[in-house]
Amino acid sequence: MKTVMPDVRKRSYSCPRCGVLCPQDHFKIGWNSPPHSEIYLEKQKYKIGASSKFIIGGGFTPQKPAPLPWDLFISVCTECERYTVWENENVVFPFTTDMPEAEENMPEDVKAIYEEAANVFKYSPRASAALLRLAIETLLIQHLGVKKDSINNMIGELVSKGTVTHIQNGLNALRFYGNKGIHFGEIDLNDDQEKVHYLFILINMLV
Repeated sequence: MKTVMPDVRKRSYSCPRCGVLCPQDHFKIGWNSPPHSEIYLEKQKYKIGASSKFIIGGGFTPQKPAPLPWDLFISVCTECERYTVWENENVVFPFTTDMPEAEENMPEDVKAIYEEAANVFKYSPRASAALLRLAIETLLIQHLGVKKDSINNMIGELVSKGTVTHIQNGLNALRFYGNKGIHFGEIDLNDDQEKVHYLFILINMLV
C-alpha cells in the first residue's frame, strides 16, 4: 500500500488515525475581530483560494485584534471520520508515530537511537534525520565491521564488500547526502519528511 506522509497543505495523504490514503477535510481555527469576537472554524479549500466559515462558539472578547503566534487546524478523515489536531503544521494529536517499527533483530544500541528518531520525527524531521544517520553510523562500525571514517567512506567500504542491489542503491543514495546531519552545524536544512521516511526504511533494510 502506498504511503503519503501527512501534510496539512495536501488534500490527500495517509490518515494519522486509520492509515488509509484518502482525502482529508481541513478546518482552520481562529477568532473574529471585535465587537463580534467569536471563535470560528474555517474550512480550507484547495487550489481555488475560497473558504466557508462556520461559527462554533463565542464569548472570547480580546480588547483588540492580535496576530496569533500559531496556526491551529483540525483535519477530518473522509474514510474513518476521526479527527487530527495540527499546530504549526505538526500533528499534536494523536501522539503517535507513523514511522516503521524497528526490525526485530536490530541491535539494542541502534534501536534506542532509531526509536528516539521516530519519536521526534513529527516535531523536527531534521533532528530525526540526524539521529538516523547516527544510528546508521553505529550499525556500520559496531555491528558490520566497517572502519570508522566519514559516513561516505564507511558506506563506500560496505558497498565494496558486496551487498544486494537494492540496498547498495539505497546506500549510494545516502552517500549523496554526505556526512551532514551527524556533526554540529552540519544538519542539512533541506531534510524533509519524505527523505527522512526513506532513512527509516533504509536502516531496517540494512538490519
